[in-house]
Amino acid sequence: MSKIDILARLESEEAKQSFWRKHWAKFLVVLIVGVWGYFYTTLHNQEKRDDYNSVTPTQRNLVIKVSATGNLEPTNSVDVGIEVSGTMEEVLVDYNDKVTKGEILAKLDTTKLRSQVNNSKASLEVAKANLKESEISILDTQHELKRLETLYRSTQGNYPTTQEIDKAKIAYAKAKALYGAYQARVSQSKAQLKVDEEDLNKAIVVSPIEGIVLNKQIEVGQSVVANMAIPILFTLAQDLRKMRAIVSIDEADIGKIKTQQAVEFSVDAYPQKTFKGTITQVRLNAQTVDGVVTYEAVVEVNNSDLLLRPGMTVSADIITTQLFNKWTIPNGALRFTPEATTKTSKNLFSAPPKSNKPKPSKQSRVWILKDGMPVELEVEIGQSDGTYTVLKSQIDREAQIITSMKTSDKDE
Repeated sequence: MSKIDILARLESEEAKQSFWRKHWAKFLVVLIVGVWGYFYTTLHNQEKRDDYNSVTPTQRNLVIKVSATGNLEPTNSVDVGIEVSGTMEEVLVDYNDKVTKGEILAKLDTTKLRSQVNNSKASLEVAKANLKESEISILDTQHELKRLETLYRSTQGNYPTTQEIDKAKIAYAKAKALYGAYQARVSQSKAQLKVDEEDLNKAIVVSPIEGIVLNKQIEVGQSVVANMAIPILFTLAQDLRKMRAIVSIDEADIGKIKTQQAVEFSVDAYPQKTFKGTITQVRLNAQTVDGVVTYEAVVEVNNSDLLLRPGMTVSADIITTQLFNKWTIPNGALRFTPEATTKTSKNLFSAPPKSNKPKPSKQSRVWILKDGMPVELEVEIGQSDGTYTVLKSQIDREAQIITSMKTSDKDE
């Protein structure tokens, strides 16, 4: 090797050493960043594997319910009116008073009605007197006719004249006709007297049932006019220990409702108390309000403690089905979607409806943890009570089904 080659090689070695002296720090930084990035990514992914809340399928009993709202009313209420006009003289009951059948509730001023009864009685007496007088007239004219006819025969037609006999016959016929008219007058007077006496009796308002006064629409001194319609004075309830609720059920749920189903409901007056009832009738007639179709059901309610009152609004749950020892999963598992999938598709699909119940489809999907990562799984589901859903698919009972994420990374 020549001297020139040796010098060139020495210069090359010095250049390499100079390059490493100048850039060794940069290479060290790159190496450290790379190692740190590797471990950060590995640890971060491991942490994300632990970011899911999960459960295993569990056996439980489910109660399937249909929600409805409505109002309470007495099982038997009666409107008490009055059929005659006049001025109210006495009102003997008030709101919430208990009444017995036949008890007097109110009275009209009967001065005019009594006067009408007295006039009708007088008219009847006059008609009877006229009838009696016509009876005597019949007897007199009949006797006179017979006398003339006998005399006519005994004189062989010489006396009286035929004109006199005809006149007697006419008088007798008139007497009989007048008697018939007076008979009709007597009957008419009796009928009028009966009407007036009934009106007098109707001036006294009595209770047709044993119950309680719910409503009163009359005061002393108030005028009552009974023409085309009967004025309502009182509303009575027969027995508030038994009541009923008329609830409205959406047309989508009416097919699930049947008589004898149990009902649980609450009222605003006692929000912490649950009352019970039973479906006794499902009405066929539809109610349509603003395009919404509902059907009415009648709920029989035991109100022995008298806490419930007519008109109260009820929020009811009708128990349509009870399921026992069914494998279930939380409804949150059916709504869960991994964060990465959500981020990818959030601009492509609209948000799902906010509901506790999954869609009523037999097929759905859940995500289970496998090796710490979410894996999609198709499942068959059944009914839901709003919190849990029946799982029909035969999957591993120890499978970790994801319900939600413990933490969510912020979008960058």
